[in-house]
Amino acid sequence: MYDFLEGIVAEVQPGRVTLNVQGVGYLILVSGSTAARFAPGASKARIWTHLVVSDDDLRLFGFADRTERELFRLLISVNGVGPSTGLALLTGMAPAEVARALASGDEATLRSVKGIGAKTATRLVLELKESAAKLGITDRVTPAARDAVDALVGLGFARLEADRAVAAARGKLGETADTEALVRAALASDRRR
Repeated sequence: MYDFLEGIVAEVQPGRVTLNVQGVGYLILVSGSTAARFAPGASKARIWTHLVVSDDDLRLFGFADRTERELFRLLISVNGVGPSTGLALLTGMAPAEVARALASGDEATLRSVKGIGAKTATRLVLELKESAAKLGITDRVTPAARDAVDALVGLGFARLEADRAVAAARGKLGETADTEALVRAALASDRRR
């Protein structure tokens, strides 16, 4: 029904973004990596959406780009994998990591995400191995960003928290930012919370 929504980010909370679209606030459920890419009050933001309709509920899921949304749609096409599980996978791992794990048959990596058991991991790999490889999702992380994540982990951050902080810093500073600038921006952002 909705392909994307574009507006001003009114609020960002873990797992959700409220987007003000011409005076209407849309509550959008998002992955951790998507939430990290948006800041409240930012100028126009575009969120690619997927609407889930159930008997008594409408839930709008949002993604930073089309490829993450397509991966989510692939995940929920598997029997027994609902939208919450699909979002949990995309929160526990970067989209490129999920696609790589599916394409390579790495069930252990999938099981490392809370809520993904052995049967679900096996089913995901069996049904999506070829489709995930065709998506062409690649890890767009620069060497400087990888080093910044490692530095934050060394300072006591959890890996996922470090990934999010560096992704947010890259969004502000650009893709050419060096390791030191990324670490400083991530630490400054963490102090403001």
